[in-house]
Amino acid sequence: MVDPRVGAQHFSWAWNKYSDYCPAFIEICYWDQTALDKIEWVLLPAIDIWHDSLGPNRGVQFIIDPEKLCDQDNPHGIRRVAIHWSTSTANLANVRIGFLPYFKTMGLHWTEEANDHSLAIPMMVHELGHVLGLFHEHQRTDARQYTEIYCWNLGGAAQAWAIFMEYPLEDEGGRMPNIEDAEKYLCNDFKVASDGRWDDLWTAPQTEANLVLTGKNGRTWYWTAQKGPSRGDIRAVKRLYPDVLPPPGSEQNSDAPEPTTLLTTAKGPTATNSIEAGLVGNFQGPNRS
Repeated sequence: MVDPRVGAQHFSWAWNKYSDYCPAFIEICYWDQTALDKIEWVLLPAIDIWHDSLGPNRGVQFIIDPEKLCDQDNPHGIRRVAIHWSTSTANLANVRIGFLPYFKTMGLHWTEEANDHSLAIPMMVHELGHVLGLFHEHQRTDARQYTEIYCWNLGGAAQAWAIFMEYPLEDEGGRMPNIEDAEKYLCNDFKVASDGRWDDLWTAPQTEANLVLTGKNGRTWYWTAQKGPSRGDIRAVKRLYPDVLPPPGSEQNSDAPEPTTLLTTAKGPTATNSIEAGLVGNFQGPNRS
């Protein structure tokens, strides 16, 4: 798994989710009223998409209460905040990988595109996938064995290449940069997100919506907005948070309504699919590098 703290793109460790309970409840609070007003419209639908995709027996669930704001005066005391959304710390959304018992941040520059439901909601779904522990396909240590990135279709690639060539830097052997250097410069793991059907989530700016950007095993994919997690995403999350099965002898009638809990919103309580929590031991899942 990737550890953003040290910038290691192929750093691995054993998964250890925060909660000892199953399902694991990831609590989210709003930093302040302004944050609530700005992101409720994108956060709640993204949570619903994850809950619906994982199903009624899901082993993890996001919990949010807009009446409970984060303690701004004592951020170090916040040990169960999943996301801190900032409008000034980044141009794109980003979040710590994996829900761990310490503070993590997530930023979004509120451009016209960011306020577009078709882009902002999938972007939040993407970031919640990171909170759950998912990574980009291109961050796998073996990704280059079967993936190919067509860097020159990235928006601004030509301009970046012009700047790169205007201020060239010789290497230790006195060699000037070439096209391979430019591709390495333009195509790094922080600039390119992989296709959602490759076991991860992704979003794309509208300016690059119809360009061939990536290939996998000889096939090419286009960047288009994907609303929810892929089948590979769901399989990965269920490995990290196994489904909770009904106790022996208590199988529910398939026609019976699913049990629910109330997810409070600013507009009042809303029923959302849930399950009863059962105490289990620490779950050690597979490494995802």
